[in-house]
Amino acid sequence: MESTRKTAVIPAIVRWTARIVGTLAAALVLLLVSASFLGDESEGGPPGLQPMLIFICWILGVLLAWKWEGIGGVLLVISSVVFLFATPSALWPPTPLTAFPICGVLFLVYGFGRRRAG
Repeated sequence: MESTRKTAVIPAIVRWTARIVGTLAAALVLLLVSASFLGDESEGGPPGLQPMLIFICWILGVLLAWKWEGIGGVLLVISSVVFLFATPSALWPPTPLTAFPICGVLFLVYGFGRRRAG
C-alpha cells in the first residue's frame, strides 16, 4: 500500500511542476508582448510575425496542457524547436524562455506515463 502511494506522488509532482513553471513562463511572455505593443517606438517596435506566432503557440501549448498533457507537450516541444532553429542565439545562455521546452518535456513524460499506466 505504501509503494502505491509513493508511485502516485511522483507523477503528480511532475504534472504540477510543469503546470506552475509553464504558467509563469506564459505570463512572462504575455507581459513582455503587451509591454512591447504599449511601449514607445524608440524602445523597439512590436515583435515580428514569426516570434509572435511562436509566443502564441507556447501560450496555447500551456493552456492545452492543463487539460491534455500530451497534446500541449507536443505543441510546446515543436514550437520550441522551431524557435531554436529560427533564433540559434537563444540556445545559450539560458533565458526564461528555456522554460517552455522543459515544460513540454515534463508534460510529455507525464502524459505518456499516465497513458502507459492506465
